[in-house]
Amino acid sequence: MDDPHGLAVEGDLLFICDGDSGLKVFDNSDPLDCGDRLLYNFPAIQTSDLILNDGTAIMIAKDGVYQYDYSNPSDLQFTSIVYF
Repeated sequence: MDDPHGLAVEGDLLFICDGDSGLKVFDNSDPLDCGDRLLYNFPAIQTSDLILNDGTAIMIAKDGVYQYDYSNPSDLQFTSIVYF
């Protein structure tokens, strides 16, 4: 991690807002070894915090509020942004 801020866990997914390094999502099926199992990285976003809500990740970034659909963990999808 470069600059971790917010994090959230649901099921086997660990979401970490890593500041200027963006949003990172890890396989957390083995919490003692999750740092080696990066599933997704969205690096071009300056992130600060997020909330998970029934398959939707709502993330606060420097430029707005981002939403991701993680209802299918093998196909996490960006869905929308509302700019500040």
